[in-house]
Amino acid sequence: MRNINFKQSLYEFINDDKIAIKTIRDLEKYYEIIIFGGAVRDYLFSDVQFSPRDIDIVLSPKKEYICIDKVLRNNYGDENLYKNRFGGYKLKNKFIQFDIWYLKDTWAFKEKILDTNINNLLSSVFLNIDAYAYNLTTELFIDNCNENIDIEEIDIVLDENPSVELNLLRAMVYYEKYNLDISNTIRNKFRKYFKQEYKFINQLYKLQLQHYKEQIFDKNILKSKINYLINN
Repeated sequence: MRNINFKQSLYEFINDDKIAIKTIRDLEKYYEIIIFGGAVRDYLFSDVQFSPRDIDIVLSPKKEYICIDKVLRNNYGDENLYKNRFGGYKLKNKFIQFDIWYLKDTWAFKEKILDTNINNLLSSVFLNIDAYAYNLTTELFIDNCNENIDIEEIDIVLDENPSVELNLLRAMVYYEKYNLDISNTIRNKFRKYFKQEYKFINQLYKLQLQHYKEQIFDKNILKSKINYLINN
């Protein structure tokens, strides 16, 4: 695990993106800022230069409140703002992509599956490989998740999820990327969906193009890898 401070690494990474730095500092006046998921995981798991593809930011209001629309529009303008699936915003520029949403709009909280609080964020994910978060305001990893880097298998945390197929695809990607095992629970999910083999393979293939913007597995490789998972 890295010894360098995560907050320092983040600011070094976005150092050339003055608008992003200003936006984070503006938001921090009114919100606790939580860096959630992949950016934190990749920072903890890897010793190479910190360069996430995108950064997920969750906002928990402090006592004084301001709508994020005002801050984001002032800094980015309408042309660089897109609504994301959480009802928050996707910010795109040449340096980095951010997804920003309110804590209360996290799917498991909005659906009343879990109580809305920062510590429940790690319990709101489908895959344990996503259960990483850093509070930029307090400069602490949430629930000491930085100690959870020795996991041996990818498993399910919260079974209820609106994007099960995408998460199964992601499990396959991380299975290879981090050389981790796949839990029996996830293997059983693959067995269930693979009963409609043609439909499932086509769905995963389309999802990878939408999510990763590139082909990682062709359809034959998808079929081969899933067959291996469900039969071993």
